[in-house]
This record gives sequence, C-alpha cells and structure tokens, in this order.
Amino acid sequence: MNRKLTNPLDITWIRSKIAQYVTLRDALSCILVCKDWFEDFIPSIWHTIDFKTQEKFTRLASEVISEHGHHIRVIKNLQSSLQLQCIQNSKVCKLRDLSIVVGSKPHYSAHCYDIMRRNNASLTSIRVSASQGSNTDMYFSIDPLFMGLSSSKLTYIKADSLTMTRDAFSSMLRMTPLLNTIDVRNTTLSSIPSTEIYQHPNVTTLVSPIKQVFSVDPQVPDSPSILRHFPNIAFWRTWDARTNNARTALDVSAHTIESEISQNCPLLVGIDTEYVGAHSVDLLTKCFEGLKSICVLHSQFSTELIMAILSHQETLESVSTYTMSDGIYESGEIPNINNHFQEKDWVIQMIPRSCSRLTSFKFMYHQMNMCDIGSSRWSCVELEYLHTRIAGLDTKEKINRAIQLWVEGRSRVKEVSTAPTTDHYGLPLEERVARHLLKFKKLKEVWLGTEIRRVG
Repeated sequence: MNRKLTNPLDITWIRSKIAQYVTLRDALSCILVCKDWFEDFIPSIWHTIDFKTQEKFTRLASEVISEHGHHIRVIKNLQSSLQLQCIQNSKVCKLRDLSIVVGSKPHYSAHCYDIMRRNNASLTSIRVSASQGSNTDMYFSIDPLFMGLSSSKLTYIKADSLTMTRDAFSSMLRMTPLLNTIDVRNTTLSSIPSTEIYQHPNVTTLVSPIKQVFSVDPQVPDSPSILRHFPNIAFWRTWDARTNNARTALDVSAHTIESEISQNCPLLVGIDTEYVGAHSVDLLTKCFEGLKSICVLHSQFSTELIMAILSHQETLESVSTYTMSDGIYESGEIPNINNHFQEKDWVIQMIPRSCSRLTSFKFMYHQMNMCDIGSSRWSCVELEYLHTRIAGLDTKEKINRAIQLWVEGRSRVKEVSTAPTTDHYGLPLEERVARHLLKFKKLKEVWLGTEIRRVG
C-alpha cells in the first residue's frame, strides 16, 4: 500500500509548536508563505509587545490592533499616554504579563486601571511602578482590579516607587490568593497604629531591600516590617537591581533582622544578598540559622565569607554567585574570568567538599583547577546542577568535548557505575573533567562556559 509522504511543516500543530520558538524576524517571513502559515505564526508575532524596542507599534492603525490584539500576552515598558492609547483597544483582553508605569495625572491613571481590570481574568504577573516626578501624595490601590466576577490569577506582583496605605497593601494580598512571589522596592506603606496586617499564606519568595522591609513608612519609624505579612516565605532576595553599587552597611542591626525572622518567618531558608565585606558575613552568621540557599556577589568573595557560608554546611543545598551585570547565559560566548579570588581556589573547594547536602553549585565567574578538584573528594554526592569554569577549557571545542564525554559516559551504565574515584593526570583535560562529572549520578545540568547542557 502506497502512503503519501507528508512534510512535517504541512501539519498545523507542528507549525504551531515551531512558531513558539522562532525569532520575530523568522516569524515575519513565515507568515508570507501561505494563509495556513499566516494563521499559525501570527500569534507569535503579536505575543510580546515591548515598547522599549518596538517603538513603531504606536503607529499601527486601530483596525490592525483590533484584528490581532487578542494574541497579545505580554506587554513590557508601557509608560506613555501614546502607548497606553494603543493598548486601550478592547481586543487586548488576554494579557498574562503586564509592566506598566502609572502617573500622577488622574486621566492617565484611570486608563491604566482599566487595562489592568480588563485583563484581570488572565493576568498572572504584573509590574507597577510610578513615573519619575509623580506626586508623592498619589496613592495606589489594586482594589479596582477586582471589581469584576473573575478571581485573580496573579502569582507575581512587583510594586516599585509607589505609595499605598497599609490597608490597601493588605487588601491586595487578600485578593490575590495564588500569589507566591512579591517584589517591593522604594514603596511607602502609610499606616496608623490600628492598621491591619494581613498574612498571606502562599507567598514563599520576597524580593525587597532590607531598608525597604524595615522602613515602610518614613513618618512612622516603628511601623511593622513587611516580613509580618509573609509568615511562610522561604526565600528572601535583598538586592536592588536598580543600583550598581553593592551595599556597604546593613540598614538595620543584625539583632533586629534576626529577631524579626525568628518571630515571623520561621520557614526562611534562602538568602540572596549584595552586602559587602564584614556586613555580608554578619548577615549570614548573625541573622540566619540553617540556611539551605545562599547567593552572593562574586566580587565580594573572601575567606571570611566562605567561612560564613560554611557555618550553614549541615543544611546548605544551593550556593551561587552573581555580578551586577549578569547576562552570562544569554551571550553564548565564553565569558572573561574575573581575577578576583582566583588564587584561592582551594578555599572555594571547601564548599563542595564540606557541604554533603549540596545539590546546586553555581560559580560561573570562578575558574577551578582540576588539580585542586582532584586533591580531595567532593562530599556532595547528590549534586544536580553544576555551573563553573575549568582552567584549560578555554575554547568552545574543548568545553563541548568535555560535556559530550560526560553525556556519553552517562549512557554507559556499567562504566558509570565503575567510574574511578581519583583523577588520572595523564589523560586529556576534557576526559578528566568528564570523569569528575560522572561521579555525580544525579547530575542533570552542566555549564562550563558556553551553553547549559541538560540531560534527562
């Protein structure tokens, strides 16, 4: 029986899947092929509107937006009346992610609320900030968003440079039961002594500088901290991405932080911070006990900071570093190595050697030496994620070869089960690296300088 061979691209559902991953330029080419291709690729073209990079969007005729606006799911950097006018179209009603700047002019703010309210049934993430120069007496309230019949699907909220009453903040939390991450920066929560402190049961991640957390109302210095609202947070990211300068001093005393956490956030086990020097050491050793996750600035690494990290070695599961100009994964190029702390590789080696519960070790800006790695056993046998550089793996070819040897070794079960526990110094570097990776049976994600390689 003869079967008619079908080109995979003739199948609608395959084209629809491919459309989710092509670039905007490629999608624009694909819609020109035929009507069927147009229908499959047009949603990806309209999926995300970023007014910072797509300035021409404001020139589109309202008829065009009416025809395709229902495809829009993400809007970024909406911050002018002209941009707002485009999105006011009633067909823009299925947004999932919205970043919007509200102003002090009543007419503009009213239309901002309309857009948020119209998309309440579909929004899962919202970022609201005040425009520069906004009247500080302009209060923001999320209540108007929930005047309709649809319950909120929001799981992420960011409030930046806003002024809210404490009651409005509590009301916002009460009306977003699915919320799990909240980001609060440079925001005033005006309160009175009898203000309600609503405690959200499902928020597990707080992104907010320490000063913001403990100084919510400049007019009332002893106002309850933001931590009071989130008894179940597990992770606190304290750094403010708007500033490129690391914090040089704790904004409140270590004792105050420790007391507030122990009383109100007993489940907090993860910290991401940018404090420097002795202040980062104080934060890790005096404010927290039994941390499972720590992320710190790479430029602030010191022997003292390593010792502070190791004070949590019995519970630590994840350690990572970052820089103020991250974007290391997106570039696809081998990043330059920062010379900071390179001569003390043996000190950093103490982390995987001492922390037996470690499952994630991400030191992208540090270059490890295989001689140091092989001199003593890593105790983190449950390791699943490893992101680091290896001295000598300085080209894409060498890095990819080492990773390929690891992948091939995993598929040979017998060889993996009998993988040597010591390094063979006479072997090529790529093979020595692969042999080291094979010691970790649960390892499923590796980055050595180019792209992330994941295995099942």
